[in-house]
Amino acid sequence: MTVAGRLPHRRLFIGLLPDADAREALVELQRQWRWPRSARPTRPESLHLTLYFLGEVDVIRERALYDVLAAERTVPFDIVLRTPQCWSGGIAVLRPDANAMLDNLHARIAARLVDADFVLVWSRTAPPTGYEVLDRFGA
Repeated sequence: MTVAGRLPHRRLFIGLLPDADAREALVELQRQWRWPRSARPTRPESLHLTLYFLGEVDVIRERALYDVLAAERTVPFDIVLRTPQCWSGGIAVLRPDANAMLDNLHARIAARLVDADFVLVWSRTAPPTGYEVLDRFGA
């Protein structure tokens, strides 16, 4: 069993949230599109654009994510959402058009996620001496 296996976890993603006006526009688009019967449009309060889905993250790795993401700054930019899709499980989504600012933000965050990579190491001072990696963290 790893040390991290006993730590609390939360299901996390890195994303963009729409402001109130954009949310209203997205809700109107949801109403206009003809989704398959199996589609489950997202509730208005949950509308977002996922940049990175991280999955179950323990508190140690989460703290590292805060630390590396805190320095990230970007200017507001517009995104055009026009391509409807129905994903596995019936999740209804609108995919964004190509956007250089969004691509750049995505790449910068990817670089920061790499910076969040680290290991928890036990430094054994009694025989057998040496280092033992207890768990690996990061993207």
